[in-house]
Amino acid sequence: MFLVTSNAPLLAQAAPTDEVILDRVLIKLTQPLPSEFPASASSIDPGSDPALETLRALDPRLKVRRIFRQPPRGWRDPDAARRCGLDRWMIVRFSGKRTDLDRVVTSVVRMAGVETCERAVRGRVADTIPDDPDFGDQWALQKDKLNAPRAWDAQTVSSHTVAVIDTGVDLDHTDLVDNLWQNPAEIPANGLDDDQNGYIDDVIGWDFIEDDNGPDDEYGHGIHVSGTVGARTDNQRMVAGVCWKVPIMVVRIFDENGWGSPSQAAAGIVYAADNGASVLNNSWGTEISTQVLEDAVKYSAALDNVIVAAAHNQGFNLKVYPAAYDEVIGIIATDQNDHKPSWSNYGSWCDMAAPGQDILSLWLDNGTMYGWGTSMAAPHVAGAAALIREINPFLDAAGTRWILNHTSVDLGDPGFDDLFGWGRLDLAAAVEKARSLVASSATLSESGGSVDFELNAGSQNGGRSYLLAGSVSGTEPGTLLPGGLATIPLNRDWFTEFILSRLYTPIFSDFVGILDPSGLAAVSLNAPQLNPGWVGTTMHFAYAISNPWDFTSCPAAIEIVP
Repeated sequence: MFLVTSNAPLLAQAAPTDEVILDRVLIKLTQPLPSEFPASASSIDPGSDPALETLRALDPRLKVRRIFRQPPRGWRDPDAARRCGLDRWMIVRFSGKRTDLDRVVTSVVRMAGVETCERAVRGRVADTIPDDPDFGDQWALQKDKLNAPRAWDAQTVSSHTVAVIDTGVDLDHTDLVDNLWQNPAEIPANGLDDDQNGYIDDVIGWDFIEDDNGPDDEYGHGIHVSGTVGARTDNQRMVAGVCWKVPIMVVRIFDENGWGSPSQAAAGIVYAADNGASVLNNSWGTEISTQVLEDAVKYSAALDNVIVAAAHNQGFNLKVYPAAYDEVIGIIATDQNDHKPSWSNYGSWCDMAAPGQDILSLWLDNGTMYGWGTSMAAPHVAGAAALIREINPFLDAAGTRWILNHTSVDLGDPGFDDLFGWGRLDLAAAVEKARSLVASSATLSESGGSVDFELNAGSQNGGRSYLLAGSVSGTEPGTLLPGGLATIPLNRDWFTEFILSRLYTPIFSDFVGILDPSGLAAVSLNAPQLNPGWVGTTMHFAYAISNPWDFTSCPAAIEIVP
């Protein structure tokens, strides 16, 4: 559904840049600084070092200090520090501001005993602001909501294909055309099914209404959704997308009046999964669950797709599909005040919320338009999924979903609730969490072996601590640690099957190891038979905290303590 309003342009804001400090330079010597050289010195002892003496000739009043403190105050590994040359770096501050730094740097690098000389710069917290003229009108992306500028400091583009399963797109829209997915195995317009996937010349996707390779939008919904996911950004055109650059696969399953069938939707979902989509956005729904649609969703989930769907706009706690399927992230809408609009569906079958009121995005005929609905909320989450899967290639769909849910801004009742799910999407927090989940440096050999980890068990609000295993390089998920065991088998998807299930089941008690909440748990992973594709990869572990009976109350935290 759409609310048409005026679209007033806003002048682009300039992104901050580093500032050169005019009175100082950084210098790396070829030899270590003299051992007696202090951490800070206002004068240089003549003869202490040829390079230092030459510098003094440039400015007798210059001040010199080490950049890195020496042991015992610093350098946990002194040998590594010396190999990296930390003992050879100093900062030189001149007595007055100098405007000709190029001449100074050029002179210094020619001095005997100097390896390199660099300008000293300083920067501010770099909230990355794109130059798209209408970005200021996209309230959902601003700092006080999704905080996209902070997220973009870390990641702006994604190579993970997002399939927009919708009404198609305006194929000639100048703010989207450069982000359309290109089928790498298909030769355009040769009338052949080059990649033998059953679809002839499906270069950018497929039209399941006309059954051809031209999924052009005749309704307007799909282009609006696609613009939120990935309008080409920082190109001085129109609006910004959650992803600045991302391959958008166009899958048309609705006609010019917005009608489609479950079988066409199912075919579109399977097409997207089969042709390499990593994230599927479904800004649509039906109140009737059909087996054909459910089977298609299960197939897509089996291929490690993140599946996002809108909760719909009847304003009731009324299940719609595919949002209500367990494999799907169901999205509620929020407005500018972080309230749920009266028209947004809600319920325990939903997962989280995202902005969906007065959302400015792309429109037909190379235009833009304001829209409202859970259809506008879902693509914010789909774009976020693509960004965090890019920033952490080890994340599988289950881990991506966990991060999206548990970095959300908690709204309504504390924890999970029917009105907002886990809360409203926080793009910056999700990106930061994905980036912080770093792999251990330990690797597995072809013949198997053990990797030891120490994980902080902890406890919160009287809850129990559960140790969870993630995945091996994003391939096959691990398992829960059964109580009393010290070995984690890699042969079943317990992580998805149980941890992410919406309802607590008694079977949990058979598999969850309850850790000592007051201390640390040492865990050994023993993998005697490894898939050859895992050789040289790393194992990820995480822990989460829950109350004894409801795992959905798990707080927004995944921590790794190697």
